Amino acid sequence: MSVVVIVRFEVADLAAAKQSLSNNAALLAEITEDAKAQGAQHHRFTQNSGGLVVIDEWDSAESFQGFFDGNDKIAQVTATAGVQGPPSIEFLQPVEAAGTF
Repeated sequence: MSVVVIVRFEVADLAAAKQSLSNNAALLAEITEDAKAQGAQHHRFTQNSGGLVVIDEWDSAESFQGFFDGNDKIAQVTATAGVQGPPSIEFLQPVEAAGTF
């Protein structure tokens, strides 16, 4: 069964971070293709009051960690986005229940 991965990146300036994502569209497209090849099923950038939040679905937590840990492309994007410190990463196990879609 897949896992949902929540990654929280704190940034000093949210508007500048979002602009950086736009400016790095080609690199983000490369990262997306790499992620799909390694087990990513869904990916979404969101925001909260402290920064950027990524919500992913992966085939396993191990696949995500293998992709994410030490990834130079991700390091480049997060540096240019002004990410402050290491991200917070949470793995959630889906629950099959009526009404889920």
